[in-house]
Amino acid sequence: MADKKKKNRRAYLNDFKKNEAGEYEYQGVLYAFADSEEARKRAYTKLWLLLALTAAAVIGSGCVSGAGILNTFYVIIPYIGEISCLFALTHYHFKLLTKGDEVREYVYTKTHPRMAPAAMLLAFFAIVGFAMSLLYSILSGFADGAVNTVVYLVLKAVSAALALIYRNAFSKLEWIKL
Repeated sequence: MADKKKKNRRAYLNDFKKNEAGEYEYQGVLYAFADSEEARKRAYTKLWLLLALTAAAVIGSGCVSGAGILNTFYVIIPYIGEISCLFALTHYHFKLLTKGDEVREYVYTKTHPRMAPAAMLLAFFAIVGFAMSLLYSILSGFADGAVNTVVYLVLKAVSAALALIYRNAFSKLEWIKL
């Protein structure tokens, strides 16, 4: 069974054929954004903006020294999950949305189904981080400072909301097979 998976992993290489000049050219199935060029640019710009704001909120919350982020494992672990999901979402975003008008089938089939779950998991970890930070703040009585705690909690809520908005915006994109 492992040999079968290994063979299928590189099956997309069969879509590359030599042209008259002796160079390999992709001749497989392509996917494209279903709407007009203007609608594609508008949708991609919205997704880029949402990803940038989400990244700023997630990274910014890691820079705030409040709500137990410095020394409490049950606050740190959800943050690690959140950062990991942000990395995955950013990776898939770059793979799928920077290829121009058309996306090769092997890229589309690997990245498209993973983007919405990555955004959803990011929101989940941000919500868990929010809840754990709130628990820490209640138990410790704002030991890290009330302002830092409020800023941290607001950034967690913002990153969860932005991840959900990103997921919804991405799910509305329609793709066609060329």
